[in-house]
Parts: sequence; C-alpha cells; structure tokens
Amino acid sequence: MAASLQQIVQMLQRGDAVRAEAELSAILAVRPQDVEALHLRGLARGKTGQYADGIADLEAAATRHSQPHAVLNNLGNLHRRSGRPDLAVASYRRAPAAPPGPWQAPGAPPPPRRALSTPGSISV
Repeated sequence: MAASLQQIVQMLQRGDAVRAEAELSAILAVRPQDVEALHLRGLARGKTGQYADGIADLEAAATRHSQPHAVLNNLGNLHRRSGRPDLAVASYRRAPAAPPGPWQAPGAPPPPRRALSTPGSISV
C-alpha cells in the first residue's frame, strides 16, 4: 500500500528522503498530474543530492501549484544548495510575482486573515 502524502511529509521530516522519493515516484506513476507529489519529490530529490532532477520537479510544480510562491521559494533554496546563487536569487524574485493559484481568480481579494486566538493577541 502506498503511503499518503502526509506520511511522506513525515518521512522527509525524519530525514528519510530516499524512501520518500521512492513513494512519490510510485504515486506519480499512477497520478502524473499530482502537483503536490511533484513538489514533494523535488524536495526529496534535493535532499538526496539529485539537484537537477529536483529542480526539474520544482519548476514543473511551480507552474500548476496553488501556492506557486512557496514552490518558487523551495526552488530558490535548491538552486542555492546546488551552488547556483544566481538562479536562487532569480527564483526568490519570481516568488512574490507568481500569479495566483487556480483557487484564486486574478483581481480577487486575498482570503481574509484570521485573528490570532491567543488571549491578548493583536488581530490583523
């Protein structure tokens, strides 16, 4: 039985990037359009030193992910670790300019911010 994406995130957090990459590749073999699996596999590949493959996964995920700014930030981190600070800076600069994800129409107001639930906190 294949692991869920949440279980795979836990694998990555525990440092088991090799197993996480294998699980994600299995998921993508069945569901090649699973953009979150592609994003996570890019992270796993980066952790195992497969920089070129990880960068390719993150580039592909950034074009379809609901939070492209997060993927582009991770892409910048991977470029930096691969020894390409110039490409890292370019990815970081693309992040805030990334178009909204498919969940948010262009020109629509951002989702409302929730007040912090801690007593005495300031709401934004």
